[in-house]
Amino acid sequence: MLNLGLIYQYGRSVPVDYAAARAWYEKALAADANFSRAMLTLGSLYEEGHGVPRDLPEARRWYEKALAAGDDEAGKHLARIQKLSEKKQ
Repeated sequence: MLNLGLIYQYGRSVPVDYAAARAWYEKALAADANFSRAMLTLGSLYEEGHGVPRDLPEARRWYEKALAAGDDEAGKHLARIQKLSEKKQ
């Protein structure tokens, strides 16, 4: 399910479809609620506003969940969001 989401997010042999990507990531989480890579990719959709309204607090929430589930890459994403928030202030 995660791979199907990636296929739609990056347009691998299909047109880019962020809504379909999001749906597949959510299905992956429904199957495994602790699937950190699906959490990370959902966070990126919210951070970039792909298929959903751009929502940095929601992106942060998904990145924090991914980090808590063991995905160290999420920490890099959290740091980037923090820098964006600081620039806005």
